[in-house]
Amino acid sequence: MIRPVSIRCGVVDVLWVRDPLDVEAMNNAAAKLIGEHDFISYCKPRDGATTIRELLELRIDRKGDLIEVTARADAFCHSMVRTLVGSLLKVGAGQRDEDWPARRLEEKVTQRGGHRDPPTRSRWSRSQISPMIL
Repeated sequence: MIRPVSIRCGVVDVLWVRDPLDVEAMNNAAAKLIGEHDFISYCKPRDGATTIRELLELRIDRKGDLIEVTARADAFCHSMVRTLVGSLLKVGAGQRDEDWPARRLEEKVTQRGGHRDPPTRSRWSRSQISPMIL
């Protein structure tokens, strides 16, 4: 059963993850991404647009059986949040170490180069629900 969610704006994505996740490792990895960086490794670049963003907050909280990811930035690039979450899921599932997302950030490899990690259907299923203000 999907329960009502209160949000201010945007879209809520629900991911069903089979593997247990190490939230502490995910938060350790996320903390290394905070600040102003060129996030080209985490987004689809658009012609004439910058990929330099200031990530103000990237936090993972366990709320009972749910894990909530909060991301705030001065702006987001196309697919940036999805790719950040996909990378953090790999850390949480033990497939990558806590430093991998920061190393990836420094690589500055565009997604067009095939270096993108959104959740895959074989490991996670994704459903979208409409945002509600309660």
